[in-house]
Amino acid sequence: MIRAIHSEFVKIRTTKTWWLFAIGIFLTTALALLIFTLAASFESSQAGSISKGLAIQLYTAGQYFGVMFVMLFAALMITNEYRHETATTTFLATPSRLTVVLSKLVVGALAAAGFWLFTTVLDLSVGVIFFSAQSHDNYLGEWAVWQAILLNLLAYTLWAALGVGFGALLRNQVGTVVTGLVLYLIGYVPALAVIVAISRALDATWLFTAAVALPPVASQIMTTPGLAYPEAAPQYVGLLVMIGYAVISGTIGILIMQRRDVS
Repeated sequence: MIRAIHSEFVKIRTTKTWWLFAIGIFLTTALALLIFTLAASFESSQAGSISKGLAIQLYTAGQYFGVMFVMLFAALMITNEYRHETATTTFLATPSRLTVVLSKLVVGALAAAGFWLFTTVLDLSVGVIFFSAQSHDNYLGEWAVWQAILLNLLAYTLWAALGVGFGALLRNQVGTVVTGLVLYLIGYVPALAVIVAISRALDATWLFTAAVALPPVASQIMTTPGLAYPEAAPQYVGLLVMIGYAVISGTIGILIMQRRDVS
């Protein structure tokens, strides 16, 4: 297992994939920070203070696209093997396919943690500077803020597990990226818009709560309780949904990789 994990790190380090994703995460995080600092500035000018909820969003800025990039990155850890025809060599070097998949899960989670650390340092740096410039409390003494930041780490690692399972299911590199992007992006704003329309037509507010079944929504609820939308499910439900998807996805990935022929 140690050798397999080391091999996965070498594959990441010797290709350009990781820094391309790092650039994407940096740009989307910077955009999110700009949006939230503008929102905080407006709130400060109107109310004379900045809410703790907005501070949490600022300190976890970039998570929406960050976990998407992590999911795609983890998926490519598998699809690249088939795209570049290195899967046969990998399985010959490590005959146990369970070991191969588990090593990819471990390295994917560690890479996700690295991306989280990168975005969190950026968020905290900008947040502290912003609150200092605005002469407001930065809320870093509040446990709720650190809880959201740590749950953000959990979200990144769970999405990495989802990505490994997703890559094992599809295998095709282009198909995985396109499908992953479509499902993720449609799974939040457009899906919620449809749910809003249906719930209003049927006067069924419970549909808002049921939207937690969508992974992007569950991820937002898990990390920002009460901030996703008023009718959101409790925080622990979002956490359980994400853990469930990660476990199911990882299990499917292991089963598929063990039984499917390389060719």
